[in-house]
Amino acid sequence: MWSLVTETKKGVDNRSEALPMTIDPQYHVGFSWARQYGFRVSKNFSNKFWLAISAENPQTTFTAHGDTDNFIVGSAGTSGGLYNPSATYSFNYMPDFVVKAAFEPGWGHYEVFGVISNFRDRVFPNDSGSTPSASGAFNDVRTGGGVGANIRGSLANKHVFKAACPHICRCRNV
Repeated sequence: MWSLVTETKKGVDNRSEALPMTIDPQYHVGFSWARQYGFRVSKNFSNKFWLAISAENPQTTFTAHGDTDNFIVGSAGTSGGLYNPSATYSFNYMPDFVVKAAFEPGWGHYEVFGVISNFRDRVFPNDSGSTPSASGAFNDVRTGGGVGANIRGSLANKHVFKAACPHICRCRNV
């Protein structure tokens, strides 16, 4: 599914995303998105306010590119979608959590969201190059997050001219 951080047109329902009209969404600057596995729970309050939380796939790309045999760090991409088969992806122990609130008070669609994630790295301090050793290895875990907002609204109704002067100027819908 599309990530909960992806802007929606109405509420927070899955498959109501406001997608850019390009071949691939990654070509659009400023478009926050991901296509990944996830679990989403949402509540609609009178079609004016929505609140949602999701747990989503937390894949992280490491810099061990080209080393698909590195089973300690992660596994190679599957060549499907946007996963790179020559990069390694982590096995993260907890999902990313996204919380989103959407408002539609009468004009416009407003969203605010936050995401929190944990990043885990396995550190091998005693790797001497020729004889690698796991002695003294440890996990370094860091928490990161971010916030975002989206606003969508119409500046002009396409029927505004016809409604204002239906018989005088014979304006057509544009």
